[in-house]
Amino acid sequence: MLFHGYRPDVITFTSLIDGYCRAGKLSQGLKLWQEMNAKNVSPSAYTFSVLINALCKENRLQEAHGFCKAGNVDEANLIVAEMEEKRCSPDKVTFTILILGNCMKGRMSEAISNFKRMLAIGCAPDNITVDSLISCLMKAGMPNQAHHIKTIAYKDLNLGMSPSQRADHLRGNAKITVAV
Repeated sequence: MLFHGYRPDVITFTSLIDGYCRAGKLSQGLKLWQEMNAKNVSPSAYTFSVLINALCKENRLQEAHGFCKAGNVDEANLIVAEMEEKRCSPDKVTFTILILGNCMKGRMSEAISNFKRMLAIGCAPDNITVDSLISCLMKAGMPNQAHHIKTIAYKDLNLGMSPSQRADHLRGNAKITVAV
């Protein structure tokens, strides 16, 4: 590519990073990330999403958390909106990262909104998602919202329903009021 006078852009780098990550070669993907930064090629929200997802799959949650802090949470929110427009539902990991990213930025309303969207599409949160959100809401002085989320999540997650029944039930409980 360079031989022919073409410089790699964000799409090229992201495609290569994604390929390495999908092939289980995360270290190669991270090297390309460093090269991308060294060449002053700005990553897209999708670039962050690819790396965060790969780090989470490798159970390297601290590093994923770091990428979320380094990344632009607004762009991450936009990428999820794009995913939903293309009928590609975000998964539990994606929602958890968004929820925590918004909490870290002090955006509790957006964190709750992401939690509501998670429920609305039938994506069941796990204890990590729920407990983290509740903890953040308590620290932000929002005990009523924390209690409401705890009630909904633990009631709905322990109903003993099949996954499809639970998904339908979760969609019905996506209406969480937020005091602003």
